[in-house]
Amino acid sequence: QAHDLAPGGIDVQLLCPYVDGIVQAVLLVVHGANSYVDSDTLNSALIAVGVTILCTLISLPLALLSVRCDFRGKSILTALLLVLSKGSSWGFQSWRTVVSLLAASLLLAGFLRRERRTTAPLIQLSLLGRRDFAWGIGGIALSYGMLYGMFFLMSFVLIRGGHLSPIEAGLHLAILPVALGLAAPFSGFLSERVGPRWLQVLGMICCATGLLMMNGALGNLENLGRDRLVTLMALLLFGAGLGLFIPPNNSATLAAAPASESAVAGGLLNLFRVLGTSVGVAAASSTLSWRLAAAAGPAVSIASLPADILFLATAQSLFLLLGFALVAA
Repeated sequence: QAHDLAPGGIDVQLLCPYVDGIVQAVLLVVHGANSYVDSDTLNSALIAVGVTILCTLISLPLALLSVRCDFRGKSILTALLLVLSKGSSWGFQSWRTVVSLLAASLLLAGFLRRERRTTAPLIQLSLLGRRDFAWGIGGIALSYGMLYGMFFLMSFVLIRGGHLSPIEAGLHLAILPVALGLAAPFSGFLSERVGPRWLQVLGMICCATGLLMMNGALGNLENLGRDRLVTLMALLLFGAGLGLFIPPNNSATLAAAPASESAVAGGLLNLFRVLGTSVGVAAASSTLSWRLAAAAGPAVSIASLPADILFLATAQSLFLLLGFALVAA
């Protein structure tokens, strides 16, 4: 039911940053300031160890229950994720990035080939052939891309351009998830009575309106008066719009899948949520870097840029999220 999906769930993947911080702190205490470990390397190791332990723990009971699981496909997918995770930190011009992209392409092709041939695939590719389901998970990816893209852009402009402390910027941005959390249960219950489609469109209209308000306010964000209030109202409207969109979209997406594939459909839903998060941050940061370079030149340090250029580049980058909202609607 939509109201059951509204509150969301606890994500095991969120443990990686906390484990990363704990390990870094222990190394700092034991070995001193020179003991820092690259977070990408540490998180990749955590993922590899976690997948190995998981496969070991579940392989025996699955064998006893005569349940088949595609561990070879899981291994290919894990290698693909590790290559993508590490390759993204080397820069576009690095030969390691080129090799990583080629390896990722080969691994992805191998994974898809494996999924078509195995009798117990990790992903039922036939689900993606269902139009309602395919559009639904696309909407999930776009909505989470908008959410985390907005977090990235606004945290950047509030601290760099607005000269707020991290705590002040965090308090300003907290209005977005609060608005999302308040609107989501209401949207979930309402979608069961009036249907999900118009609620989803209304949610994206609210998001688009909030983005346009934010775009107009960024020119005077350094003033602590009226335009700061407009910014907060824009974040409130943007968060409420996502709260109206996400629960009905999740419910309609799962309803579009056959009952026998509900577990796989739920896994794909979560996969595209994480994919949207990653793509949203990457696309927002790339667009912002592009606009900053166009306005001030590629060799200029961000720390030395005037506030008006930062505001202008961020305002232009918001049109990317506006495009996401229009496609999702």
